[in-house]
Amino acid sequence: MAGLSASAGSGFDYIQSAEPADPENADLWFDTDGGTDGNGEVKVYDGSQWDTTGYVSHDQLTNVSPGDHFSPGSGLSFSGGTLDLLLSDYLTIDGSGTLAVASGSLGQDRLAFDTATQSELDSHESDTTNPHNVDDSQTGAASALSNHASDSTAHHSPPKKVAEGTFTENRSPGDWVAMQHPDTLKLYKYDGTYLEYTTLSITFSSSMIATDWQDSDGNLSWAIWDMNP
Repeated sequence: MAGLSASAGSGFDYIQSAEPADPENADLWFDTDGGTDGNGEVKVYDGSQWDTTGYVSHDQLTNVSPGDHFSPGSGLSFSGGTLDLLLSDYLTIDGSGTLAVASGSLGQDRLAFDTATQSELDSHESDTTNPHNVDDSQTGAASALSNHASDSTAHHSPPKKVAEGTFTENRSPGDWVAMQHPDTLKLYKYDGTYLEYTTLSITFSSSMIATDWQDSDGNLSWAIWDMNP
């Protein structure tokens, strides 16, 4: 670049890329091609040499510490010219550059409540006095169910068929009914007379009933049920 000797009041005595000839002490020169990036830099003549006094590029600044730019607050620090977090033993930066809890760093001392140890959990599991692990003898449930199953007074005990059969003669459907007696089952006509009976091998009790039904051919079948076996 061609040299230019600036007039008074411009701020620079020289604006050019070539080093000025015969400078005087305190002359200012803007070296238009100076600097590491070639964008120029300001120099002053100290009577024997040109000293750089200003830069256009930030990376050309010297004798400037990171703290002269900004002050890291609490929890921050400088490391190799980089602003870093002050990490405790419990925090780390993971492989993706994200803040994370360090593996295995959180112990019982960091929890706001007491925890059970593995030994206490193992002991608790086998302890039949704890409310989560009881046997049948502690609740009585098994024996109660066993007794209930064999209890003839249980409301859901099913009726038991104790005898059944068919009368020997065909009857007209709807004309006859079987009725029980202490040791016999008699076939009655609706006028009160009975035509046929069968001797039973059981003794009736108050919990027994007799049922009968006719098929389409007039055959009369019967059954004796114990409702409270």
